[in-house]
Amino acid sequence: IRVLNDLEELLLNTNELQGTVFPEFQQLEVLKVLDLEENEFIGDPWPAVSPLTALTALRISRNNFTGQIPEAVGNFTHLVDLWVASNEFAGQVPTTLGNLESLQNLLLYDNQLTGNLPSELGNCDLVVFLAYDNEFSGSIPEEIYSNSNMIVLRLDDNELTGTIDTQIRNLVELEDLRLSRNDMAGKIPSEIESLTKLRNILLTNNEFVGVIPNVFDSYTALEFFDVRGNQFSGSLPSTLFDVESLNIAYFSNNVFSGSIPANFANPPLLQELWLHRNQLTGEVPPIGSDQLLQITEMTVHLNNLVGEMPASICARREPPGALETLWADCRGEDPQILCDCCDRCFAG
Repeated sequence: IRVLNDLEELLLNTNELQGTVFPEFQQLEVLKVLDLEENEFIGDPWPAVSPLTALTALRISRNNFTGQIPEAVGNFTHLVDLWVASNEFAGQVPTTLGNLESLQNLLLYDNQLTGNLPSELGNCDLVVFLAYDNEFSGSIPEEIYSNSNMIVLRLDDNELTGTIDTQIRNLVELEDLRLSRNDMAGKIPSEIESLTKLRNILLTNNEFVGVIPNVFDSYTALEFFDVRGNQFSGSLPSTLFDVESLNIAYFSNNVFSGSIPANFANPPLLQELWLHRNQLTGEVPPIGSDQLLQITEMTVHLNNLVGEMPASICARREPPGALETLWADCRGEDPQILCDCCDRCFAG
């Protein structure tokens, strides 16, 4: 391969290639795209690829590479794609990534990376940043929110702490925000009102507190909203239920109080609504004949709700209704909720 001095693209992805990356790669000085994804390569690839500073795309995800991402990665100043996910890389991410001002797609997920996320990533032009399923710690650097063209931000399944900074308002193009299963805390800033293009908001299993800002009036694309397993309190955000695209809403295992919003059945595409294990009060509101036609799961158990499950909701359990799971506090001789149509009853 060393005789291919004018080679600009080398695409060896999705094969069953094995062994180490041979040092002859160093001689491909004008190579712009190197794609070794989805093979069975092993060892440390960086000595062989580090000299390839003309690269615009380095894609080596889904192998068995080991070692650390070196400081020399900062010499890839033309790089747009850096894909190193699903390997066995360890150690800290070098701050020299901040030299890559053209970097748009940074895929680090499913490794053993540790330490803080470098604030220097704010110098990049990130559009997709996937760093989930690692061991990152510390808070999300404020500088990351300066990547105003970012569409996807996934930092779930790490050990991150700190809060969501108000600078998140800069991410007006963001469509996918996932911070689940970290140790983050604090309140959700009202500045999320600016993120009207979001499709996914996943914050489950952190230590967030306070009231979720009721600022979803201008959202038009939100499909998946998941805040399970935190310490959110106060009322459920009623404006969320006016988002017509909403498909899944999980509020369970928090300390929400007050009543279920009267407009909870407004989203025409709503399939799953989990409200269980909170401190909600009042009765379950009835729904219209044209509402919740696609609902498959609705859980309201382990709250302080009372009364009777509305017949209009029970009707969704009958054909052509799709409601398969309906759980409430309907157990015992004197249940909190009377429900003949629930498929599982709890003692509230």
